[in-house]
Formats: sequence, C-alpha cells, structure tokens
Amino acid sequence: MGAHKLIEDDEKAVPKSFDLKEKDTGNILRYLNDFEIQHKTKGTHLSLDDFDKLANSMMVRGSLIEPSNKEKQFEIVLKNIDQWAFDYTKENKGIWICTQKNIWYKLMNPNGNYAKVYNPFFEYVSQTV
Repeated sequence: MGAHKLIEDDEKAVPKSFDLKEKDTGNILRYLNDFEIQHKTKGTHLSLDDFDKLANSMMVRGSLIEPSNKEKQFEIVLKNIDQWAFDYTKENKGIWICTQKNIWYKLMNPNGNYAKVYNPFFEYVSQTV
C-alpha cells in the first residue's frame, strides 16, 4: 500500500477519489484513520475536550481512507481545525472535524498511542445527548 505524504495543510492535493459529497449540503466528506491530535509546536497529544481553549494550537495527523478501496490510503496533516461535531445518526455515528476550508473528516480509529487520550472522550460524548 503506497501512501503519499502531505506536508502541512494542502487539502487540495488530495486525490478526488478520497472525497464523498454530502447530499444535502454538498460539503466534502473524508474518512481519517490511524489519527492523532497533537499540539502544533509541542507535539504532545491533545483531546478534543481542549478544543475551546487550544483550537489554534491543534493539528491532526492521520491516513485518509479511499471510500471505494479501503486499502488505499493517503497521509495528511491538518493544521486549521475550525470545529468538531458528534453525529448521532446511525449511518454516520462518530466524531467529525471540519477545517477552515469546510472539509469534514470523520475520525475513524485513533493510532495506538493516541487511543488512551481519544477513547475516554469518545465514550463521554457518545453517551451525551
């Protein structure tokens, strides 16, 4: 499986085969696997629970998954996270992040080191309605 390396925030360099269009809004949706959320300069792991006070310091690293070929992945680093949301619908349940370019990324599975930070937050928000 060959992965391309994206430097910084070049979301437009992602091949179109990784994009899905949201039916109602036309927003671009992407699936991010093996991810971690880090402080931009310190490199320490951050929780989305810190989003309100540290949003400008957050970056997300991970591998995009091509919807039609789950084996095909594309590495990306996102540095301009604008918001996050929890989708409670059955077909899209989970946490989504949105960049300043209005591209939404569903957070699939955290990498092994980040799981201990992410999973408790995920459990908390998935039980909150």
